[in-house]
Amino acid sequence: MSTLPTLRSLIARRVGLVFAVCVALFTLIVSLVVHHQVHAQTDAMLLQLAESESQGVLEQFATGVHVHDTSLRLPSLNSPVVEMSSVAYGLDRHVIAATSNFRQHELPEVWTQGLKRGGDFNVFNDPTSDLRVAAVAAQTPDGAILVFAMAVPHGLIDAAVYRTILLIALLALGMLIAMLIASNWVARQIAEDLQELSTVCAEFKDAPEQLEDWLARFDGSARSTCETAMLAKTVRELLSRLQRLVDVQNRFVAEASHELRTPLTALQGQLELALRRERDAETYREFIENARIDAKRLADLAEHLLEAARARIEELRPEELDLGDALQASVSRNEAMLREAGIDVVLESDDSRVCADPIATARVLDNLIGNAVRHSRATTLRLTSKGGVLNIEDDGRGLPEIVRQNLFVPFAQRKGDGHGLGLFIAARLMEKQHGRLELVEGDGTRWRCTFDQKCADDHKPQAS
Repeated sequence: MSTLPTLRSLIARRVGLVFAVCVALFTLIVSLVVHHQVHAQTDAMLLQLAESESQGVLEQFATGVHVHDTSLRLPSLNSPVVEMSSVAYGLDRHVIAATSNFRQHELPEVWTQGLKRGGDFNVFNDPTSDLRVAAVAAQTPDGAILVFAMAVPHGLIDAAVYRTILLIALLALGMLIAMLIASNWVARQIAEDLQELSTVCAEFKDAPEQLEDWLARFDGSARSTCETAMLAKTVRELLSRLQRLVDVQNRFVAEASHELRTPLTALQGQLELALRRERDAETYREFIENARIDAKRLADLAEHLLEAARARIEELRPEELDLGDALQASVSRNEAMLREAGIDVVLESDDSRVCADPIATARVLDNLIGNAVRHSRATTLRLTSKGGVLNIEDDGRGLPEIVRQNLFVPFAQRKGDGHGLGLFIAARLMEKQHGRLELVEGDGTRWRCTFDQKCADDHKPQAS
């Protein structure tokens, strides 16, 4: 167990991983948007400045062509100010006028691409000088084409972008750390609730009567949530059910011990009485016969107890079963007993097949038919099967109300040499093969066994 991760660390790691991926994606997307926007806005400002420069020169064209020194504030978070280069040149790419920070006299061909007439413009990178250039073509009063360009070092733009992305990344890292701290705090709260609930379950075995008081902590505490309260309710119901099962088991053990003690006491008494003094052979034979009867009763009870235990724990193997064949086989096995009791059997069945364990079903049928023979005082026993439902009805005296109230309780129906385990075993066997045994109202005693009609995968035995 020590190698398993704690719930707190598991939640913190997984939530942290999700946050980290989300923050990384957010940072990447924002960085791409910032990169695009900074370049786009820089290009727009360069073009605007180039157009303004061309208009100013053309208005004073008579005094000559000249350009002005200027600077540009880049559109990034820290808004750095950079000096620009201003150039005026003709379509032959000879520089006519330039600011002092521009050293070229002959320009590459890229400076005139797309600039053929007045009003044309172009934004491009000059690979020879690493400049980002915005050029605007204008027509002079004498009809010549003059190009005005504004340029800024491309590396400065990228540096501004990278500084902005770095600031965004640092902000994202701060958000991630804050989210990790928050997720760790939330995980600790959840883990504390579950740990407390685990402690309640551990304490239950020592003082089960205090279960309600312990679980009440989760119903109205300031930290409890709907999910925690629901979990506590489920645990409460589960532990209460387990307690009931333990009580039933303890009662079963106590009653079984009582039932075993009765024939043992009688057997011990017979043997002690026989050994007190010398007796004749006939008297000894009588003592031995009584001891044999007690021993047989003890063996029968032990067999019934083993059968009840098997009904609880043994693995059944449901398969497709013809109910009509099962009924006919059970009647054949009990034919002699039915004939001796003077009971006529009426058997009616269709061709329906159900999902049932053949051996368990035979035990259920034999038990119900045996009860009808031993206790009903019936003259007719009707057995019918239709559509996965089996009915066993007799015309006897029926069951008293006090017996109906404890039909499937072990040792509650002791009659004669019986032990009150038959119906308990039959009901458990029906439940284990996903069926149901129930007493139906009406004259005489009427039993109904309902089976599954199709074998689903979860009914099949699991491989060990």
